[in-house]
Amino acid sequence: MKLNGIRYPWLKASLGVGAGLALLLLVNSVSNYYYLAPRVAADATGRQLSQQASMLDRQAGRGGAPLQSIIAEFFDARRDRLAWIRVLDREGKVAAQIGEPVAPAFAPDRIRGLMRARKPVAAVHHNSTGMLVVQVLPFRFQAKPGENAFYHLEIAGYADESVYWPLRRNLLINSSAALALLGSLIVIALRFRAYVRGQRLQEQLELARQVQQGLLPSAGSIPAGLDLAAGSLAAHEVGGDFYDVLTVDGGRPALVLGDVSGKGVPAALLMGVIHGAVRSSRWAETGAGHEELGLQLNRLLYERSSQEKFATMFWCDYDLMTGRLRYVNAGHCPPLLIHGSTVSRLGDGGPVLGLLPYARYQRGLATLESDDLLVLYSDGVVEASNATGEEFGEHRLLETIMANRDRDAEKIRRSVVEAVRSFTGTSELEDDLTLVVFRTPARAAKVEPLQELVSSAA
Repeated sequence: MKLNGIRYPWLKASLGVGAGLALLLLVNSVSNYYYLAPRVAADATGRQLSQQASMLDRQAGRGGAPLQSIIAEFFDARRDRLAWIRVLDREGKVAAQIGEPVAPAFAPDRIRGLMRARKPVAAVHHNSTGMLVVQVLPFRFQAKPGENAFYHLEIAGYADESVYWPLRRNLLINSSAALALLGSLIVIALRFRAYVRGQRLQEQLELARQVQQGLLPSAGSIPAGLDLAAGSLAAHEVGGDFYDVLTVDGGRPALVLGDVSGKGVPAALLMGVIHGAVRSSRWAETGAGHEELGLQLNRLLYERSSQEKFATMFWCDYDLMTGRLRYVNAGHCPPLLIHGSTVSRLGDGGPVLGLLPYARYQRGLATLESDDLLVLYSDGVVEASNATGEEFGEHRLLETIMANRDRDAEKIRRSVVEAVRSFTGTSELEDDLTLVVFRTPARAAKVEPLQELVSSAA
């Protein structure tokens, strides 16, 4: 067998051997049934006829009635099982008979020869009523008290079909097993191509996952002075969520978080396009660059993707010296800015990207104080639902953050992920889950240039 240029001789040989064994089992089961069934039925019927003959012999040995009357009475009581009874003298002449024989009487010489050799005198005949078993046995009749006459008793009976059921059951089981095996091999042969293609698709998805992970911030370390943690968990092999942490002019940290509609490979491909566009743009160099990035991304998605495909996105840069945060929210879940017990939501920006051809985006401004928390998240966090359909919600997200307010950013991020999983009651995600937590440093702190952030996974 050959698939996509690769030969599978072992599979072809295995399927051939398996099919051969299945056919052999089927043929053997059928042939055994048709060979053994008549013999087993004949043996069982022969034993029953021997018992009937013994009963008749005892009854005739007591005498008291004509021979014809004795066998007639005996036959009438067993008419459903017996075909005929014939009493033969030593010369082979019929002394008494009841029923209609369908076969000639045994020759006297043959009877005497088989009996001297202690072999059964029996035969099997077939007619319209089925299989008949005929036996000849010694027989005595007391015509007068104390005077026994010896004859040969020819008794014929219908085959006992009750013995067929165990054989038929074995035939049914063995034939079913053989047909099931043959059918399974046929299915394997027909579906093997799809299986191999599925395996290759799985390998390609794994490669796509690795490529997607490579688009996220690569291995590095968090610079001294910045308490920042980020991570994304895909619901499938590849996801539509993405985030980025980068440095812009003056060493300012910039954060990007987006969510492409849909799941799987189409969403991942669109995510790669958006990620490349963000990386190639110098959007954080000027204040107007934020709005310009929104226009570029919206036009790109509107022209290059279907109407069903769109993306929500949040991007911002942060001035470490002044505490000023410039951002645009393009239809994304509003990030949470937590100052003490006060919570603000960063919602300024514009509509989702890719739906409206002439959408405009307005930059928002916020001022962060020392030790404030900025939490960016995707809808997979707040829309995660439990068995009853209840969503995790923003209020549980806030409760978890406030309960861990004094911990570092990575521990806060992990606490949120654990809370979501505990709430849903399963380790499987219905949607991608992405979370970025940033704690602002003291204004006077010196911060080294930001390197690429390690992509964390719970």
